[in-house]
Amino acid sequence: MEISSLFFGRIQFELTVALFYAFMGFSVGLAFLLTEGFSFKRDHLQHFNSETFRVWLRVFALALFSTFALGFLTIIEMGLIWPVMIGRMGNAFGPLMLCAVVVFVVLKSTALDVMLFGKQRASVTQYRWAMWLVLMGLCLVAYFVIVFDSWSRQPAGTMLIDGRIQIYDWVALFLQPNAMIQSVEFLLQSIYASVCLLLGFAAWQSKVRPLQSDQTVHLNRALIWGLFTLGLHVVLILFLNHNGNMPEKFESQFIVFQIWLGFCIALGLWLVAACLSLKFSDQLKFRLIFIIAIPIGMAVPVVAWLTKNEFRGDFAMMNVAKSAQYITTTPTAWLALGLSLLFMLFALIIYGFVRLSCQAMTQGVVPVVKVGVKS
Repeated sequence: MEISSLFFGRIQFELTVALFYAFMGFSVGLAFLLTEGFSFKRDHLQHFNSETFRVWLRVFALALFSTFALGFLTIIEMGLIWPVMIGRMGNAFGPLMLCAVVVFVVLKSTALDVMLFGKQRASVTQYRWAMWLVLMGLCLVAYFVIVFDSWSRQPAGTMLIDGRIQIYDWVALFLQPNAMIQSVEFLLQSIYASVCLLLGFAAWQSKVRPLQSDQTVHLNRALIWGLFTLGLHVVLILFLNHNGNMPEKFESQFIVFQIWLGFCIALGLWLVAACLSLKFSDQLKFRLIFIIAIPIGMAVPVVAWLTKNEFRGDFAMMNVAKSAQYITTTPTAWLALGLSLLFMLFALIIYGFVRLSCQAMTQGVVPVVKVGVKS
């Protein structure tokens, strides 16, 4: 087996999963900000018809559709790049992915449709419950994906029999301590990464038209949530890195940890600066500085995934067989060509998400109302 085939295969697969991880995080983070920020308003009807709600809902929908496209591509690539591995891991991979797909399909057929298209037909209470169901459903989908990622590196509840994985403890498989810790980290990271995106989009809008009072209030609320979750994430990582008994995946060298901690501190100070700008001027001063929150918010989850997973070391299923034994026999040239085509596809998805989100922020979203009903 050529080492270059393994290299291109791992690069191709890891980049796809990293982008899926990022957009899944944006979907969860934006769903949380929408649900928490808007479901406790006193004047629900007026707020649900506001431009701020429609714009943030549009950004959430774009992130969710990008997640669906990347998730479908990730599953396809697992079968194309690791065909033998999937054959042997199918007993564990199948139930976890089935749970994720079933939850998403049920979510899509019920609460998500109400959240995206039923605002003018559902009551305020029904719509509020739909938002909470969407948030909980997306968290469940993300959890099943994280469980498989955690299991693939620290197998639990399974054993290798005749070259195939067999499950002997379903509870241990679904309730892995490492997966639970990673899920909490994923939720915290999703919220402050999504806050960075919203900050960048708001700064982009301020180039064209001033932020309205409603936008300022809820952007400031989102910034506070970003600071709070960033602080919790720092505390969690410090605790896990100083407690050797915890089953955690962060085993990076001390210098890498220092760089990460310094970045978190700098990001926190930057979000504080945005809060102060909104507090004293009701606008984002020095908006060009805050526009770079868009690439920062998109880079945080991608870098987090790539530096804490496969690129740290070779994958070993059950500590028996390494990934070099499972890579597809597809020639290296074709894998390199596939990687090039994926780069173009990734660029298109990211460009579309950023471009359409900025368009919604700068031009607004036209409200959809029933015939004969005033908005």
